[in-house]
Amino acid sequence: MIKEPAAIAKILENKFVPNSRQDKEQKEIERLIAKFDKMPFTEKCSGKNCSQIATYFTVYRGTISLRLWCDTCDPYQSGASQRSIEVLKSYSQAISYAEGDIHRKSDYKRLFLYMFKAKGLKGSVTEKNAVAFFQ
Repeated sequence: MIKEPAAIAKILENKFVPNSRQDKEQKEIERLIAKFDKMPFTEKCSGKNCSQIATYFTVYRGTISLRLWCDTCDPYQSGASQRSIEVLKSYSQAISYAEGDIHRKSDYKRLFLYMFKAKGLKGSVTEKNAVAFFQ
């Protein structure tokens, strides 16, 4: 999920035979995504003079320029228009954004890596670190 978000998106699009290996894998991915969405951010808000922990993030459309925000700060305070940024609060929203606005596979992966790091993933993306992240 961390290393190949595009593959995860494809798996989630399919309908599988109930109780098949693929169906079980899809359900496990959905469980991990739900767990990810509930995890708090560990990094601070990007708001000017704000010291609160972030609760969501924004990206400039067509990029992976990620900024973290808390619920009290305004992501438009730095002059961005509503048409220039995308507010993302869940893994599913990030998948939709990535599929529509990111065309390079490496950028797609980096966007999701940034998200995981903002929620506390430690170190490089290894199976051991991913398992520790989801425990």
